[in-house]
Amino acid sequence: MKYVLIPLLSASMFFLYSCGSTDATDDGQDDPPVQTTTYSLTTSVTPEEAGSINPSSGVFDEMTVVSIEATAESGFAFREWDGDAGGSDNPLAVTMNSDKNITAHFDDLRSEYSVFITLSDQTDELMLEFGQSESPGDSLRSAPPAPPEGAMHAWFSADGEELFADYRDRTETDTEWELRFQPSEAETYILSWDINIIRMDGTLTLQSDFLDDDIDMQETDSVQFSTTQTGEFRIIYVREE
Repeated sequence: MKYVLIPLLSASMFFLYSCGSTDATDDGQDDPPVQTTTYSLTTSVTPEEAGSINPSSGVFDEMTVVSIEATAESGFAFREWDGDAGGSDNPLAVTMNSDKNITAHFDDLRSEYSVFITLSDQTDELMLEFGQSESPGDSLRSAPPAPPEGAMHAWFSADGEELFADYRDRTETDTEWELRFQPSEAETYILSWDINIIRMDGTLTLQSDFLDDDIDMQETDSVQFSTTQTGEFRIIYVREE
């Protein structure tokens, strides 16, 4: 019996040892998830109504390259980035290596002004006006029927219409008016004007075959001319860059 028990006992101990042993590195739990670093993108626009940025915000993994693009509304133009980015590239590539707060700056190209014109032949006067505004259609005013020849008359000609008041949209950066003129029996005439400016960053030039030179309407406020012929004045506005 002694010879039988010893092998059985040895086998039992080996079985128990094998079942109770585990790998020292296996604690029976899953490895913890890898933590991903993220950063936030925040943007703004100046002036607020000038445009938009896409994307305007978001949360991105570290070192993600995000392309943001500024889009201008009518009457504005993108100028530059500010804050956690700079320059004028548009779209702009932003590497998310930290939280980013970026501002897009836009230039306001809108023009708002009124020009009140008086045309005189020393006996009679005519009053006209033109300019640029937010609601140009509200300011249009039709000219009355033309008087007979021999009586002074003037009007703006626009799209087949005759107007005493001709306004254009404030978002137009270059625009032109045609002022038609019918002389009376007078020898000389005076064209004068008064400019009421809300916003104007351009030049306003008066041209005509009646005049020897172009007139800067912001440098002077009247001009005298002589004619016996029907003709026209051209008034040209060009916004400066």
